[in-house]
Amino acid sequence: METIEFAKRMQYARLGFVFCLGLVKEAKVVENLLSNEGFEVVSALCKIGREPKETLGVSDDQKIRIGCFESMCNPIAQAFVLNSENTEFNIVMGLCVGHDSLFL
Repeated sequence: METIEFAKRMQYARLGFVFCLGLVKEAKVVENLLSNEGFEVVSALCKIGREPKETLGVSDDQKIRIGCFESMCNPIAQAFVLNSENTEFNIVMGLCVGHDSLFL
């Protein structure tokens, strides 16, 4: 609720929201809360772009699910998306350590 209060006091209308794939259910709750408070919300999931882990040299035996497609997180793309959407304030939820810094 502090984030909502802050955004209202700053008179922001368009909020950016980035989050981890592992928190999709929780992110939907937050997004609904923000929308219900009158904010326009632009979201970007951590796996945006679906770039294969092999692009960075991750071998199949190093993946979480061997033999399956796995995309890597892309915090830089998240930042580009929200910048291109002209968000006034960005909210980060559950990004990995380091990924949050890259996004910011």
